[in-house]
Amino acid sequence: MRHYVAYNKVEEWGEYTPGVDATEFGHYSRHPKAKLEKIIGQTIWVFSGERVNGRMVYKLCSTYKAEDIEENTEEVEASGFRCVVGSGLSFVSPIPVNDLEWFAELFREQNRFSFGINQIRSERVIQSLERLKENYLENRSKRTVLQDIEDLKSTYETLRETTRQSVIESRIGQGLFRNSLIQYWQGCSVTGCKNLEVLKASHIKPWRDSSNEERLDVFNGLLLIPNLDTCFDLGLISFDDSGQILISSGLDETTRKQLGIYPDLRLLRVDEKHKEFLRYHRDRVFQS
Repeated sequence: MRHYVAYNKVEEWGEYTPGVDATEFGHYSRHPKAKLEKIIGQTIWVFSGERVNGRMVYKLCSTYKAEDIEENTEEVEASGFRCVVGSGLSFVSPIPVNDLEWFAELFREQNRFSFGINQIRSERVIQSLERLKENYLENRSKRTVLQDIEDLKSTYETLRETTRQSVIESRIGQGLFRNSLIQYWQGCSVTGCKNLEVLKASHIKPWRDSSNEERLDVFNGLLLIPNLDTCFDLGLISFDDSGQILISSGLDETTRKQLGIYPDLRLLRVDEKHKEFLRYHRDRVFQS
C-alpha cells in the first residue's frame, strides 16, 4: 500500500468541508492520466492550508482510498484537471498539524505541498498518520455515546427508574445489556477471547435508532474486542447473515493488518433473531 498527499489551498479552492457523514471524496489534479492511474487502490491524505494572521495553518481534512479517475465534465476537460475519487473518512473538525512532530518532515519532503498529489516516502510520517486516524476514530466513538444519551433523552426519560437506568447503561455497554451478552456469547463474538475486562458490548442496530426494547435485546448485541467494536460501530466492518465479516473499502490494507481484521473472520454463531439487526447494520451503518 502506497500513501499520497493531496493539497487544498484555501485561497484558491475555498474551504475543504466534506461534512461529518461524508464517505465519498475527490481531488483535482493536472497530472497525466497515466500517472494518476497508478494511484488507484492507494491511500490519499488530504491537507488544507490557509493563511491566518500572517501564518500558514495546515490541517488534515480527510483520508480515502483512490478508486477511479473522473474526467467526465466539460469544465474539467477544458481546464486540464482530472478528479481522483474514492471512499474513506472525513476528519470533523479538520486536525491542525503544524505543531505535530512529524509534520516538518512531511512539509520538507513535499516541498511545501508544491507537487500536487504526490507520494509520501517517509515511513515515519505514514505511521504517524495511521496513528492519528486510529486515535480520531476512538475519540469520535466516545463522543457519539454521550451525544446519543443526551439527544435521545426524550425516548427513555418517562420509563421507570430501573428500566431507564438499564437503557442508559446499555448505550455505555454496561449493566443488564452487557451481562446478557456475556451470558450469551461467553467471550468475543468473533475471536472467542475470554478476557471480559477488555470486551465491549456493542449494539448491532445502533442504540440511537433502536426502540427501548431493542436497546436491551440480547440478539441486538455483540461482545467484541476493542478493535472490532470500534470498526463495527463506525460501519467499517459488518457481517452477512451467515456471520462472515464484510470489510469496508474505506479500511485500507495497512490499517486492516494493524487492527487484526482479516477476510476470514466470522461470528461464532448466528441465530435467526440476529439477522434482522444484521441486515439493518449492513443497510444503514456499513460503509461498503
